[in-house]
Amino acid sequence: MKKNSLHIILYIVSLYVFASFSGCANQQPPSGGEDDKVPPRIKYLYPRPDATDFTGNEITIEFDEYVDRRSFTDAFFVSPKPKSELKYDWSGKSVTIKFEKGLEKDRTYLFVIGKIFKDIRSNTISEPIQFAISTGHSLDKGKVSGKVFGYSFEKEFVFAYKLADGTEKDPSKDSPDFIMPVSNEGNYKFENLSNGKYRFFTVFDNDRNGLYDKEFEYISVTERDIDVKDTIPNTGVNFILKDALLQPDFYSSKEFYKSLLPDTTGNVYSNISDGDKNIGMMSRIYFYFKNHTVTKDDVAGSSSMQDTLGNKVKLIYNWMNDSLLEVIPTVGLYSNAPLMFKFNYSKNASERKYKLSFTIADERKTGEIKGLITDKYKIESPVVITLINKNKRELNYTRTITSDSTFSFPGLLEGTYYLLAYMDTDSDGKYTSGQYYPYKPSEKIIVYSNVLNLKGGWNIENVVLSF
Repeated sequence: MKKNSLHIILYIVSLYVFASFSGCANQQPPSGGEDDKVPPRIKYLYPRPDATDFTGNEITIEFDEYVDRRSFTDAFFVSPKPKSELKYDWSGKSVTIKFEKGLEKDRTYLFVIGKIFKDIRSNTISEPIQFAISTGHSLDKGKVSGKVFGYSFEKEFVFAYKLADGTEKDPSKDSPDFIMPVSNEGNYKFENLSNGKYRFFTVFDNDRNGLYDKEFEYISVTERDIDVKDTIPNTGVNFILKDALLQPDFYSSKEFYKSLLPDTTGNVYSNISDGDKNIGMMSRIYFYFKNHTVTKDDVAGSSSMQDTLGNKVKLIYNWMNDSLLEVIPTVGLYSNAPLMFKFNYSKNASERKYKLSFTIADERKTGEIKGLITDKYKIESPVVITLINKNKRELNYTRTITSDSTFSFPGLLEGTYYLLAYMDTDSDGKYTSGQYYPYKPSEKIIVYSNVLNLKGGWNIENVVLSF
C-alpha cells in the first residue's frame, strides 16, 4: 500500500515538473482569462540602477512576465559600447547579459531597452527604458533632451558623439558614444552623459547597426553642438526629419499623387472632389494631368473661378512640373460661397472642357490659431512659422515674422495640426537642414509641444513659441 502511494506521488511530481519545464521552454501565453494588453516591466535588476563601484562582468534583468527574447536582443543597447560582444543567458522571465571582456574602469554605462521590445503577446513598450551604473565612485548625470518632429519613429535613433578638440565625427563610419531610440511620440532624453562637448544626430537606422547608411537611410542635424554639464540640463535640442517639412519633391511623391481624385473621364486628378461642401478658405487646389500633355498657356488662358452670382475670384497659377498645376485663390472668397472652377485642355488633338464645383466651408466648421513668439526682439533673422494638417499634408500654411511677434492662421478647417518654426538665418525662405559631414549646423527649429486640435467655430489662442 505504501509502495503504491509512493509511486503515485512520484508520478504526479514528475508530471508537474515536466509541465513546468515545457511551459518555460515554449513561453506560451496561458490560456483563458482576459487578453493581456500590458507591456512588460522590469521586476528585478542587478546591480540596482545608479549603482557605483561596480566590478562585475554581467547584469541580470527579471521581467514581470515572459517576453519575446529576440525583440529584447534587438532592442538592447549599451553605451559606451563594450569591448566584446554581448552574451545572453535566459532563464524563464530573467536574462543575464555577460560582458566577456568586462567593463572599463571609472566609466558610467547607459543601458537602454528600445521600444520594439515586447512580451509574448506582442505588447510593446511605448518609450525606451533606460538605467545606468558606474564602474567608478560617481555616476555621470549630464542631461540632454528634445523633440524629433516627423511622422514615423519606428526606427529613429539619436546618436551622441563626444567631441575632442577639433575632432570631426562621420556617422557613416564612426559608431556613436551613446545611442537612444526615439519614443512613439517623438521624444528622447539622455540622463547619464559625462561632461564635455557633444554632437547629436537623428538617424533612421533601418538595419540597427549604429551607423548611417547614406544610400538607404536618412539623417538630421541639430543647430549646434551641446556643452554637457552635470548641473545644467539641456532641453529643446530638436530635430526635424526629412519627411516632416513639405519639400518641393513632396508634390511629385507617390504619397501625394495617391491622395488625388480623378474626374469621371480619368484624365484630370484633383485634391478636391466635385461637389465638396467643406473646402477651406485658404486651401490650394491641385490639378494633375495624367498620361497626356497639356498646354500650360491654354489651361491658364481658359480657366476661371467664380461664384453662382458671377463674381470672379482672383487666382495665382503655379506649375510645379509639366503635369501638376497649383491654383491659389486670393481675393473674392467668403464663407458658404458656391464656386465653380473651369478650364479647357487638349487630348488626342481635341479640346476637352473641365468643371469642378465646390463650396467654401461654413464658418462653424472653421477656426483660427493665434500665438506669439517670445523674445522676438533678440532674434535678428526672420522667423518662418509653418502649420501642417496631420492627415492632409497639402493643407499647410506659412507665416514669416520679421518685426512683429504675433502670428495668426485664420479660416482653418477643423482638424489636427502640427506647428513648428525656424530661424531663417540665410533669409532664403526655406529650412536649411545642415550637413552631417563635414559638419554644418541646421537652422534653429522649435516644435510646439502639443498637437493642436482645432474644432469648428472655436479659436486656439495664446500659442507661445520660444527660441
